[in-house]
Parts: sequence; structure tokens; C-alpha cells
Amino acid sequence: MKCLPILLALIAAGCSRTANVPPGEKEPTKTGAAVLSEAGSEPDHIATEEQKARIAKLLNERLDGDMGYPFAQFANKLLANSRLHLSDGIWLMTLDRDVARAALQSPFPATYQPTLRELFDAIATQTSTAWQYNPSGKYVESDATETDKRAPTIFEFTPAQRARPFEVTLPAGWKSKDNGAFQS
Repeated sequence: MKCLPILLALIAAGCSRTANVPPGEKEPTKTGAAVLSEAGSEPDHIATEEQKARIAKLLNERLDGDMGYPFAQFANKLLANSRLHLSDGIWLMTLDRDVARAALQSPFPATYQPTLRELFDAIATQTSTAWQYNPSGKYVESDATETDKRAPTIFEFTPAQRARPFEVTLPAGWKSKDNGAFQS
């Protein structure tokens, strides 16, 4: 019963169910999440200049960076918050179960509202993924109300080898392990 108000809010926001996946394609992880792209990359695969401008503008919008949840739970929170506070609803997607379960921590001060680009880069660093805009719409069907017929904007995170932004020379006998957001 505690989930009923949340479910009703998500349905009212235009998020309803997962679309059928064409034969031969992976079933999306049931995470309430969606997104693919290299950190900082421009959405160059978008068909029109209008779409490129819309996504570029969206990526520069700011939102609360409270990331103290697993990826899938954060994605659900982001969808609800983006519907309320941004020009588009944002749906984060991953097909990787490890990414969906990855715990996120905010690298931002509590008083700072990061851009979506900064937020996605922080998520990608912590989950060892790349993110990009996914224009396919194949992961989400929307039963949006008459006042909001636009389906959520989908971004997909996929596992990827990420170049380290720095290099440290370790003393003899020491070993380094990449833990996403930090080295140990």
C-alpha cells in the first residue's frame, strides 16, 4: 500500500510500462532507468539540428544532485523530479544489472545543483559506463495525459572502459585498483 501513491504519481507523470522488445534484442533491465554516451560527448547521432539543440539545452539544465541511492532507484527519482522541474522528463536506462544495482554518491556540495551533463558524467564515473541520448524510444511507452504527450527523453548507460583523467606513479610493490569514483 505504501507504493501506491508513488505508482500513481509515476503514471500521472507519463511513465507507464516497458515496450515490447523486438526479437533478437536484449530485454531491458526492469530498473526504471534508461541512457548511452561517452562522458562529455555531443549528441551527434540525432537526426535534426532542432533535436541536437533541444538535447544540448536539456543537458545544460540544472537539477538537485542528490545521488544517495542505487542507480535504478535514482533513475526513478530523476524521472519524477525532471517532470516537475525541467523542460523534459528524463528516463535513465541500463541493460546491465551491475550498473542498475550500483550505489551512487553525490560528488557535489549540497548547495550546488549540477547540470544534467555533470550529473550523468558523475554517474558514468561511478558505474564505469558511457552515456548517450537514445532517440529510439524502444524502452518506454507513455500513456501521457493530453497536457503532456511528449515521452520521456531517454539516456542510456552502457559499460565502457573509461580513460583515467590522471596518472599516479606508485611506489614499488603497490598496486592500484579502479573503483570508478576513486582509486585504491
